[in-house]
Amino acid sequence: MIIRYIIIITLSILLSGCSDKETYPLSIEKEKMVSILMDITIAEQTTAKFDLSVRDSIFELFRNQMAEIYNVSNFDIQKNMLELQQNPELFREINDLSTKKMQERSKALEEKKNDASKKNEMESTDKDDKEVPKKRNNN
Repeated sequence: MIIRYIIIITLSILLSGCSDKETYPLSIEKEKMVSILMDITIAEQTTAKFDLSVRDSIFELFRNQMAEIYNVSNFDIQKNMLELQQNPELFREINDLSTKKMQERSKALEEKKNDASKKNEMESTDKDDKEVPKKRNNN
């Protein structure tokens, strides 16, 4: 009788522990995967400009650089991308985070560009104000 309770309790613990384990099926951390997906998107857009004969080679170079930058293997990147294809909800979540991150970077770059432009305008105006007209000799 006691053995039966021990078996039931043990099974209950094991089964409840298994359900939480599969919440994040990727082997690469979420934030890193967001950055990788963002870089893949940028790489795809960049390589789309090239001729088909060199496009795959250039994309492969990008992928190798990504693996090195994020300290993961190309195999892990591919495996995780396949897992995202199998899990549309997770893909949507990571893709949305990636899109948001790209928009934030784009906005920050635009603001930086505008600030630099304003600074150049102010410097140009300051130079014009500092120039003193030369006196004319009326002789």
